[in-house]
Amino acid sequence: MLFQLYLRTDCTDAAPVLTSLGIFQWREDRGSKAHECFQRVLEADPEYRLAQLTDQLVR
Repeated sequence: MLFQLYLRTDCTDAAPVLTSLGIFQWREDRGSKAHECFQRVLEADPEYRLAQLTDQLVR
């Protein structure tokens, strides 16, 4: 459901959705997919703090 929501958001609103998706990926033991989500967020918005912190946690 989060992925479908992500597909319907623009870049400015995608950061929280994609960060949440990354957290769920990490929780399901998909660390590489989670890292990919966080990297996409940080490419779009390098200052998005939650993605920065969560990416550090996952690594």
